[in-house]
Amino acid sequence: MPSRRAFAAGAASTGLAGVSGCLWRTGLFRDTPTVYVNNYDDADHEVALSVVAADGSEAYRDTVAMPADTRYERDGPTLAVGRYTVTGTLDGDLVDEYRMTPLDTPIWGTRLPDLILEVDGELGRFAVLGSGGKP
Repeated sequence: MPSRRAFAAGAASTGLAGVSGCLWRTGLFRDTPTVYVNNYDDADHEVALSVVAADGSEAYRDTVAMPADTRYERDGPTLAVGRYTVTGTLDGDLVDEYRMTPLDTPIWGTRLPDLILEVDGELGRFAVLGSGGKP
């Protein structure tokens, strides 16, 4: 039979695990999503990325000159885990948006999805996507 102390510790950790998925709303957690830009086109392009928080403040801005048929990967901004609007602009005129929402994983905690910007990819001329999470 487990002791009262062992039972209390088990109950506390179970309760904490159940609540931790909701704690991201308090802004206590931070994450650094990876930014990928994939240019599958035969021409060079300029891709701009901005990340705007739910309160309207700009959290990140970057512009990347993408040579033809290249891929770019780097660490993005360190953000408080929350909801963001990610806007990508291709060559100053073609725009796509992605609503970034935290991912809750039972083992690794709450994370932001990685950001992917694709030129001439499977989803059309230009697409801004979020993908998976990091362990």
